[in-house]
Amino acid sequence: MTGQSQTANIILVVEDDHIDRQIIKEILVQDGGYEVLLVASAEKALQVLESRSGIRLLITDVRMSSGMDGFTLARHAAERWPELRILAVSGHDYRSLADLPGRAQFLYKAFLPARLLGLVQRLLNDMPAGRTNLQRSARSRDGERLSA
Repeated sequence: MTGQSQTANIILVVEDDHIDRQIIKEILVQDGGYEVLLVASAEKALQVLESRSGIRLLITDVRMSSGMDGFTLARHAAERWPELRILAVSGHDYRSLADLPGRAQFLYKAFLPARLLGLVQRLLNDMPAGRTNLQRSARSRDGERLSA
């Protein structure tokens, strides 16, 4: 990061796993300087989006332990807030990402912090990042398994 504050770029993270939520927040806040809001369900995310202005990016896990899944949340959010950028993340393989709205992006877990930050920056700056370029980054150079 260039040292500039990214607090004008509010990011809403929807993740039902507490540890994953905290890891993503740590990357975005400490390494990226972003303001981050955390929720554990798609339903809560919709409430936050309705009540809070200034959210520019929605990062959502695809599989939730209960209620609405991340693909459904992404579709609802894209219809209601077309200017909202959306990034879906999952550790599961999806043969078809057709369930995502047109401008949404997908990132496989586990990912390198730099991969997440780069994609977030591109989404917030409206730079195209084709889905086909998002490949699994499950291991660091020394072979250590990464998680997020």
